[in-house]
Formats: sequence, C-alpha cells, structure tokens
Amino acid sequence: MPLFLKHSGRGEVELQEHSIPTPAEGQLLVKVVIAGGNPVDSDLNSTIPLVGTTVGYDFAGTVESLGPAVSCFNIGDRVAGYSFGHASPNPAWGAFGEYCIGWNYLTFKIPESMSFEEAATLPVGLTVAGLSLGKELALKKGDSGPLLVVGGATNMGAIAIQYAKAIGISPIVAVASKKNEALVKSLGADEFVDYALPEDEYIAKVKSVTPGLKHALDARSTVETLVLTGKIVGPGGKVVALNPPPDEGTPQDVEYAFVNSFAIFGVDYNVFGIDFAADSDSQSFLKDWFQNTADKLVTGGAIKPHGYKVVDGGLLGVREGWELYDAKAVSAQKLIYRVGDTEGIKK
Repeated sequence: MPLFLKHSGRGEVELQEHSIPTPAEGQLLVKVVIAGGNPVDSDLNSTIPLVGTTVGYDFAGTVESLGPAVSCFNIGDRVAGYSFGHASPNPAWGAFGEYCIGWNYLTFKIPESMSFEEAATLPVGLTVAGLSLGKELALKKGDSGPLLVVGGATNMGAIAIQYAKAIGISPIVAVASKKNEALVKSLGADEFVDYALPEDEYIAKVKSVTPGLKHALDARSTVETLVLTGKIVGPGGKVVALNPPPDEGTPQDVEYAFVNSFAIFGVDYNVFGIDFAADSDSQSFLKDWFQNTADKLVTGGAIKPHGYKVVDGGLLGVREGWELYDAKAVSAQKLIYRVGDTEGIKK
C-alpha cells in the first residue's frame, strides 16, 4: 500500500501505509509530486493530538481519478491545490503522502511554463488571498486603495500583493523586513515599511503613506501585529487576520475578520479543542473565485510562484522543515518536499 505521513501522537509523525483514498463528489485523486509546508504545521503538530490524520495542505501532482460531478479536470492533468490535512476529520485527507484528495474548487491546472515545485507554493496562499481581499474586504477591479499588507514577504502576503496589483488597487503598502524591500516592490507594492522600526516611528511611517486607510491584511497575525495594525487602520476600518484577534488591546472601533481556511471544505471539525462549523459562504465564494479569478491570474502570469526551498529527505524531512519555521529561519520562501525523495517511496 502507498505511504502517507501521519500524526502518531503529540509532536510525533511517521510514515504509515494507508489505502488509496477514493474521491467523493466534487473531489479528485492526485498522485503527489511535491508537498508544500506552512509555518502552522509545526504549531498544530506540537499542541494538539492528531493521531491518524495526514500532514499538510499544499500539493502539486497529476490527476489519477475523478469523483462524481468533476468536469473541469482530466486524468493526467498537472494540478496543484489545497487539501485538508492535520485537523481533518477524515484521515484520508491531507497532502503529505503518495496520493491526496483535492477539491475541484480549490485546485487549478498548472501552466506548462510552471514546474511542480513552483506550483506547490501557491494553493494555500491563493485561497487566503481570495478570502481576505475578495470576500472579507470585498475589493474588486476599479476600487481604490490604500491597502496595507503586513507580512508582505510571507507566502500569503506576497500573493495578496500580486492579487491587489492585478485588480488595480493603489497604493499598496507592504510591511516586511528591510532585506525584502526589493522583493515586495517587485510584486507590486507601491510603498515599503520596515517592521523593525521602533513602534512610534513604525506607526507614523505607515500612517504617512496610507492616508484614509480602511483596509488591511495582517499576514503575520501575531498578537503584537494585530494590535498595531488595528491602531493604524483606525475607526471604521477592517483588519483581516489569519489568527483570531486577541481579546485585549485591539481597538473596539475597528472590525477584525478571522479567515478560517479550515472551514472551507464543507465539513465541521475540531481543533485546539474547539468545534468549528463549515463555512458555506466562504465555500461558495471560492467555488466562483478559483475558477473565474485565481486560475486566470496564475495562467496569465499576474500571480507568480513564491520563492521556495527544497528540504532534503522528502516527506521525512518535515521535522527539519518545522525546526526551520520554528527558528524563524525561513524568509520570503516556502519549504517544499519532493515525495519521490522519501525513503521507501518509489520515484
């Protein structure tokens, strides 16, 4: 039987045999070539017991079979997408294995000019950018800025900048480290702010280049950045967060929207001991957005792949990857894993 990287206890993972999953309605089975990592992976693995679930979200590979009601893909297509790993209620879901289940509305065909490695840097970032800018901030072509993106060199921040640029939002202000100034400007940011500035200077600098600011995406979403971003946006503004905002310190006259991308798969789930319901509104939005917006932006080159680093050892290199993320040793890159490099898996 094929191998999958499974959670075997708190803080533990191991390769385990599992039968090849069968795609249900609206799903497709993918033979995985590249699995992509995310900083949240190690957080989930170390804080909650997820025994039996498969690791990971981002995948790139080839279509092996199609479930009912899937008409936009064919067997053999090169695709990339977002699978529900880690906290999934179904142990057959997740990207870190020889095969994975993809959802037709969270999967795109890889352009001929793009490698599997490049494609695997996009799915989660695309999904979050769409939900953040398209759904929560309701930005569309013809809207004016300013837009603040905190964490502009992160995978999600970088893709959000490109999306905003593609639909004509201006000015786009990116917060990142000084070494990534050239990168965020090349992606479409009009202004750059160094997040290492002293707090008062940082707030003053951002406000000076974002007059009338009402929209912000905090792609870092630490307690500190969420509080600061709220202070900058000001009354009546909206901050999109990738983590729930803290109970204390955030301005009461600023709206915070928590983008929960685990809730987009049409099933209820539990993480950190908290029950979450499926988000049908976000699911409906993505079904339209991926097909009519994201796919065209990727195919047309408006959204380019993120930088990446291949971690040695295939899926068994995941611990090294998590250590790199935990040590904050990854900047402007996404860690990816070649499944065929995994000991015990045939290339």
